[in-house]
Amino acid sequence: MSVGPLPSGKFRVQIRHQGHPRFDAVFPTLEAARAAEAAELARRAQVAPLGVRMSFTAAAAEYLDSDMYVSKKPNTRRAERQLLVPAVAAIGIHTLEHLASNKSVFVKYKKERLRTTNPKTGKLVTEQKLRVELCAMSSVFLWAMENGYLLTNPLAGIPRGKSAQTSRRLLPSESTHLKLLAERGSNEDDRQIARFLLIQLELVCRPGELAEVLLSDIDLHERDVTFRDTKNGTDRLAHIPVPAVDLIAEQQVYAAAHGGPYLFSTMSRKGEREYVKYNYSWQIRRFKKLGYLAKDFFAHCIRSEGITRGFESGVSPTIMLMMSGHKSLISLERYKKKVSISNEARDVIDEHATKMQLEADAHVNNQLPPKFTLARAQHQFAALPPEIQEQFKASLLSSTLPSK
Repeated sequence: MSVGPLPSGKFRVQIRHQGHPRFDAVFPTLEAARAAEAAELARRAQVAPLGVRMSFTAAAAEYLDSDMYVSKKPNTRRAERQLLVPAVAAIGIHTLEHLASNKSVFVKYKKERLRTTNPKTGKLVTEQKLRVELCAMSSVFLWAMENGYLLTNPLAGIPRGKSAQTSRRLLPSESTHLKLLAERGSNEDDRQIARFLLIQLELVCRPGELAEVLLSDIDLHERDVTFRDTKNGTDRLAHIPVPAVDLIAEQQVYAAAHGGPYLFSTMSRKGEREYVKYNYSWQIRRFKKLGYLAKDFFAHCIRSEGITRGFESGVSPTIMLMMSGHKSLISLERYKKKVSISNEARDVIDEHATKMQLEADAHVNNQLPPKFTLARAQHQFAALPPEIQEQFKASLLSSTLPSK
């Protein structure tokens, strides 16, 4: 019998079956203990007997051929296939039964992986790399659970580590370089990648989402942009803040002159004059080599920076979640369904974005010699609408004329 009394008056349920995780729990009454025992035995009866004999290698192969895997984004599929290679090599011979009841296998795997050299970089495997490997392994176990081969995820309770991408902030020097290069870059490649990152900062979107934006997805009159087929499988409507309007307008002119459907695009390597989705990763690597961006910079930190700045400026979590598409503040991977944008939300986003633009402009001016600061101010003043220029001149004259 798996139910037994304890000296405290409570009842303990212990169930051990070959091929199943150990069940050990304490309940306040005998009735509650027997109900838990019956429920656990019923769940175990639903598990396919083949699961206890299936190796992790076989399970991974079945997963990679399943609808669960095929339904994911192409980049996600490609990444998971690669991430499962070291996992299969290390624990592939173990059966699902063994892995479900021996978490020490994963503890050992983590220690050994962190001592392994990454053949691509020549450096030790990072905690971030290990984290995504464990996520890929978890996908295999979720497939096994869905098909009745496992009751629980063997990785449940195993710490996977924090994602390094959430803590990286945009450096002041990086912000200065991006603004100056977007305005006066020596070539269009420099100006385009600078615009790309600054627009991403304002829209707080993922870099891949911005790279897939079509010219037809932008409505500058309503100041809306639609991100198609986001990670959660839905479209997302986002508001375009004031500072991003001019950047997007400049990019639209460039894109229209070169052809192609995308807002940002790259010439195809196939030898044909065809523009394909923007290869922002290569441009970022080039900027890092030139010293415009630090070596530890990555595109996703722009999104994190935009969200953090929003919270620092007092933007409410509800509005920020609407812009970024996250379902919650904790879960940064999943997006909400398409939502409407209220006028109040637009005003708050504009106020925040304009404040950030003024602070960034002031920081850029502080980094420049006086003569360049004056030239930059004149350039920005000349870009203002004539009526705004006249209002500014009138205000300046009224404040400098002596009072009678």
